Amino acid sequence: MTRFGRNDNGLLSQSGESWGFTPTAFVETEMASLKSCSSNLPEYFRASQSEQHDTVPTLPAEIIRLIAAKVSPRWLGILRHVNRDLEQYVSDREEAEEVRFRVPVRRLCRSVPLLTWALSAGLPLSTRLFAAAAKQGSMPVCQWLRQLRCPWSSRACERAAEAGNFAVLQWLRHNGCRWDVWTCAAAARGGHLDVLQYARQRACPWDEGTSTAAAGAGHMALLMWAKQHGCPWDEATCAAAARGGHLEILMWARAQGCPWDSWTCDRAAEGGRLGLLKWAREQECPWDTRTCALAARNGDLRLLQWMWEEGCPLDEEAPCMATAAGQLDALKWLRSVGCPWDITTYIAAQRLGDAELLLWLRENDVPQPPLPAEFSHR
Repeated sequence: MTRFGRNDNGLLSQSGESWGFTPTAFVETEMASLKSCSSNLPEYFRASQSEQHDTVPTLPAEIIRLIAAKVSPRWLGILRHVNRDLEQYVSDREEAEEVRFRVPVRRLCRSVPLLTWALSAGLPLSTRLFAAAAKQGSMPVCQWLRQLRCPWSSRACERAAEAGNFAVLQWLRHNGCRWDVWTCAAAARGGHLDVLQYARQRACPWDEGTSTAAAGAGHMALLMWAKQHGCPWDEATCAAAARGGHLEILMWARAQGCPWDSWTCDRAAEGGRLGLLKWAREQECPWDTRTCALAARNGDLRLLQWMWEEGCPLDEEAPCMATAAGQLDALKWLRSVGCPWDITTYIAAQRLGDAELLLWLRENDVPQPPLPAEFSHR
């Protein structure tokens, strides 16, 4: 019997031997109408649970390809677990297309039958599973998981709020699921003012993270409402607005007295927001060597040129970060204006494994780490 578990990304992974059952009815259906395969997959897997077979018939390769070719890519991660033939087909297609067909847990939470199959295949009941169901927004799935005593945590309220699943959030709270400051921040990030208002009316706590989330996602009206109702903010709010390129929000926040620091310029440079960075500097927002380093990692030569002309300081971090990101043109420009470098640049190139970049560094005498003692006399 095949067992499935979740990796760190919340995706199904397989271990053990292939789980097989007779797909006769499925094949007959596909022969009648191959195009219906994708929509029939959940029902197919549900039906498979009521029958157990010791053998799996060998299907002609042509039939396997016809069946699998009509399946939407979003279902191929499930199809691989039907039998060995389909597993091989999906693996071959992954290799040809240089992709990996996986099954996000949130997709399994779309229906009770599909999740029933996943649980029978070894997907564990966990707080992460319940949070995924809350984000997906299926009330029947959430209620069913609760009946199974699936554990939950404040993450469920957070995910429901972020997705704007008002009814699910209300149900969670009615049934005793706790929430915290991340619930309000998630509602702000998703731009769901009604959800945020509901949460605050019921004393859900908030902090600067709510303002930062709203600013970063560009939700001006929500940020204004939050500020009018006493939501705190800090330097991270301006930095988030800068990173998202939301100049209007940044200007409003500053007009309302929101503090900022060098991270505002840093995030603007990181995102290539030249216009916003110019405005910030006109308003005397500070910057430092990290600002140029982040611009170098972004590889925006026009931005780097302007910053250098405006006197933004440079140090060894800039070529190191440019190298780590594979930005050879940015690295060349940095050297052309006399930016210092050290062995961290060469180490970054080694880790990246870019042959062209390594060759250029050697040709331009970048400092290299010393050889180990056993090689130093050869």
